[in-house]
Amino acid sequence: MSIEHLFADRTPFRTTAELVDAGISPFELTAATRAGTLVRVRRGHYTPPGTSPALVSAVRVGGLLCCVSALRSYGIWVAEEPFIHVWMRRNASRMRSPRDRWRPLTVDTRDGVELHWWPLNSQPQPGSGRVALVDALAQAVRCQPRSFAIAALDSALNTGLMDLPSVERLLSRLPDRLRGILVDIDGRSMSGIETILRLALRRAGFDCDLQVHVSGVGRVDIVVEGCIVVEADGRDYHDTGTARERDYERDLTLTIAGYTVLRFSYRQVMFQLPSVLEAIRVALANRARRDRPVALGEAR
Repeated sequence: MSIEHLFADRTPFRTTAELVDAGISPFELTAATRAGTLVRVRRGHYTPPGTSPALVSAVRVGGLLCCVSALRSYGIWVAEEPFIHVWMRRNASRMRSPRDRWRPLTVDTRDGVELHWWPLNSQPQPGSGRVALVDALAQAVRCQPRSFAIAALDSALNTGLMDLPSVERLLSRLPDRLRGILVDIDGRSMSGIETILRLALRRAGFDCDLQVHVSGVGRVDIVVEGCIVVEADGRDYHDTGTARERDYERDLTLTIAGYTVLRFSYRQVMFQLPSVLEAIRVALANRARRDRPVALGEAR
């Protein structure tokens, strides 16, 4: 059996024992690594070239990609983070730098890696290099700020990777202080920043509806107090001419229909949230001022 065939099922990692049992000789392993058709990640672990750098780094450290790093690999929304999260067994040994399998893992060589030691509830898929989705979500709830954790759970529901009963079971296994987030989970949110904005609006006392259908437009992200349409452009939003022109048309139709339209970027929601909320407050105040009855003799 060829080395290529062993990785044909898209399992990214194989151990030396698995390769030898499949008929690959030590000589062939050495030749493949020298030729660059196989990468030795760490002692006893191999992967084809082109495997996700995050997965490679996690296995090289000696663990599995987990928490928000694993969620990203599953297609779940998570906030941008420069460092990977790695789950380690309690008896882990021979931990290595994520960048160099020859260097032991130390404070100076860990390159910001965040290590997780919580026991897993599910058996990881062999050779996947990552924890199961349910464990990655549970780790994110423990590890991340509350709004980010809710955004990840919303994303899991919205993408269909999890259903509500599964989320309820997941949360039931966590400490009591974390189970309360269930009341704020809403799988209608189409992006993480939509979730974060929704939570902030409700904390501020605003009434808001999600994914509201507007005739002639389709669905809009959030409608605040029945009159302010808020659209959140995620970090993957591409400012192409076609996309921008479509937004202009939507905003035009919404304005004619009587809505005030506010559009915010990923950066604004994530890093300028107080200013975003203030802009919505001002828009609502302007609406109230415009719509109030005019006293006799008062100029508009």
